[in-house]
Amino acid sequence: MIRNGLLIILILLSFNGVFAQIGYKYQLSSQDGIDVKYKIVQSKKESPVQLCLRLKNNNEYDVNLKLNLEYSTGFTTKYQSGELEVCIPKKYVKKGKSSGLAFELNSSDKELFSSGKADLELIKFEIEQIETCRGRNQ
Repeated sequence: MIRNGLLIILILLSFNGVFAQIGYKYQLSSQDGIDVKYKIVQSKKESPVQLCLRLKNNNEYDVNLKLNLEYSTGFTTKYQSGELEVCIPKKYVKKGKSSGLAFELNSSDKELFSSGKADLELIKFEIEQIETCRGRNQ
């Protein structure tokens, strides 16, 4: 009986992880072995939306990544994430709030990018091959 309960819990947790991955449906960039995807999330209906990044290192070595995002609404209003530095071990994925890869946007519109009301781009994307991520921003 307890085994069956544990098995059900493990199955549900694994499905939760699978469905969380599906949410990163927008591909921003792929260069030098790093895939960049994002999704827009909103905790409450009227709260500002957040842009959550998913960075996958497809390389056979650890990398230190420096990036800066910029999004614009219209021709003149531009917002930047500020420079972000993250170390990603080989064949590893860093994503969302737990990795410091979530940014609050100045909007409560979840469809901001999919509707064409705003543009998103990487204005800085520097990859450095390193020996190991130990002691770096992990």
